[in-house]
Parts: sequence; structure tokens; C-alpha cells
Amino acid sequence: MIIKTVLDLFDHQVSLSPDGIALASGSTTLTYGELALRSDAVAHFLVEHGVNRGALIPIEATRSIDYIVAIIGVLKANAVYVPIDYQHPSERKKLILEQS
Repeated sequence: MIIKTVLDLFDHQVSLSPDGIALASGSTTLTYGELALRSDAVAHFLVEHGVNRGALIPIEATRSIDYIVAIIGVLKANAVYVPIDYQHPSERKKLILEQS
């Protein structure tokens, strides 16, 4: 098997250990299988709402399990995520959004 992308690596790991812990934050954990299902839901939502291949999707969030779910979901929708640091001043965030 030739692994080509981050999603290829992710899908391979899901197939190897769907019940293995993929993410942990405090007392919350998510298995690879759960992460796959949640990120699939994000991808389907984006596609249903008109996101096309290569679309730039800004994500502004604190570091969390949901942040990782969102990133993987955007990638599964064949889009590109643009990380927006929630701590940046609003003018900086606006500039990043305008330029992307």
C-alpha cells in the first residue's frame, strides 16, 4: 500500500485500530473510529453547503478535540483549512480572511 496523503495515513490508522485512542483532552477521549465518523459529518456538512475542492475554510478555535475534528473534516471535503488564531486582534483576523 502506497500512502500518499495525511488522510491516507489517517484512514490506514482507522482501519488498523478503530477502537484505539486517537485524541485525549482532559478526561475526554476519542477513538479513531469516532474521529472518523465525526470528521465525516463535518465533511458532508461542508459539501452539502457548497464547499468545493480547494475552497479555503477558516477555522478559529482553541486547541481542542473539536478543532482536530474540524481540520480533518475540511481535508475530507477536499478543501483547505486556514488556521485563525483566536488570540489575534480582530483586525489581524480580518486581514487573514481577506487575503485568503
